[in-house]
Amino acid sequence: MQIKTFTLNATNASRCEEEINKFLRSHRILRVEHHFIENDGGTWAMLIEYQDEQPNAVSPVAKRRNRKDVTEGMSEELRLRYETLRHIRSDLVVKYPP
Repeated sequence: MQIKTFTLNATNASRCEEEINKFLRSHRILRVEHHFIENDGGTWAMLIEYQDEQPNAVSPVAKRRNRKDVTEGMSEELRLRYETLRHIRSDLVVKYPP
């Protein structure tokens, strides 16, 4: 876990908003704390706890997209048997979760 702090002048917040939004989009955010400090116009103080994404990690969506078709090269009979067993297993997992 790492932390990042931001201060945001309440009267001119738009200058920092894009920087904060860019940071939020590029990290896995664990927690955000924010407090308003009453001073000349007010200031927001933000503490963001985050975890860096692993630089070469492949997202679960990308893994599913790049999956090889396991039924490729199977005979029609074997492919149907495989699909039937896959559906049975899927139903069992739904009924009896691990």
